[in-house]
Amino acid sequence: MVTLVVNPGSSSKKYAFYRNGQKTLVVRFEKTSEGFGRSVSINKEEQHCDDVSVHMYREALQEVLNIAKKEKVVTSLADITHVVVRVVAPGTYFQTHREINEKFIGKLKSRINFTLTYTIGP
Repeated sequence: MVTLVVNPGSSSKKYAFYRNGQKTLVVRFEKTSEGFGRSVSINKEEQHCDDVSVHMYREALQEVLNIAKKEKVVTSLADITHVVVRVVAPGTYFQTHREINEKFIGKLKSRINFTLTYTIGP
């Protein structure tokens, strides 16, 4: 049983694979002032970082799947039994873990154009 956790941020993309509750692979893509970088950690031991192209950053999920196959974390997509996606959205509905279903998608779509305004200071 392999779980893929995806955390797509605005300036970073993070992916982690878990097998039977144990973290086996972590891949992070970061937008930096110089361009884009990637770090890979296998079985919490080995970590290496390198620069990547904007194309690789944009296609990060495919690259992560390629790494997972190369490192034998999975042999095919069928090995991934669960996918968890971190969603950051305004409102109390999104403050707890939820299954992604039609209601969730509807509420998320209703927040697409949500604008938060606030004032700092007097």
